[in-house]
Amino acid sequence: MPTPLPFHRQRQPSIDVDAVAGQGFTLVEVLVAVLAVAIGVTGLVTLTNITSSSQLALNTENRRADAIAADIAEVQRINDRYTCAGLTAASGGNCAVSANDVREDGYYPSNSNGQTNFRDRCDFAGSGADLVSGIATIIPTNSNASAALSASGVTRTIDTANQGQAHRYTVAYTAGGQTLATLTLVPTTAAWCP
Repeated sequence: MPTPLPFHRQRQPSIDVDAVAGQGFTLVEVLVAVLAVAIGVTGLVTLTNITSSSQLALNTENRRADAIAADIAEVQRINDRYTCAGLTAASGGNCAVSANDVREDGYYPSNSNGQTNFRDRCDFAGSGADLVSGIATIIPTNSNASAALSASGVTRTIDTANQGQAHRYTVAYTAGGQTLATLTLVPTTAAWCP
């Protein structure tokens, strides 16, 4: 009889606990990953808010600049159309803004009494009037340009005094206590002063 072969049991592969633990994520690793993503999202939200705030400020500044530019164009148009040709009396009366562009001969009065009145204004003599003291009331306050200024928070001031008898006036634009633009003008009609 042949000798029986010993019965060998096959060994089951053993499970290495350390090797299995290395195949997944630990709780600490998951928490660190969540924290990193949260910090990144917070940074992105902050950056978006800063960009939005900057865009809003830029839009406000652009609206103000556009309103000021439109108003300056209107003030210059009024300045060019401001004429004293309508003065007829030797004193008193008002210079006015023409509805249309003024021709070269349309700034100076045509009659002798009006010419005397005009020369007195040029010399700051006579009735005490000058060429620009009334222009601040002539520049419109209800125009489209004025409405845009008001809507954008800009204030226009006109100074016809403190100009050293130079027949000029200063227009200043301010917002939030800050001067945004200043413009000094001499009416075209002053060119006809002797």
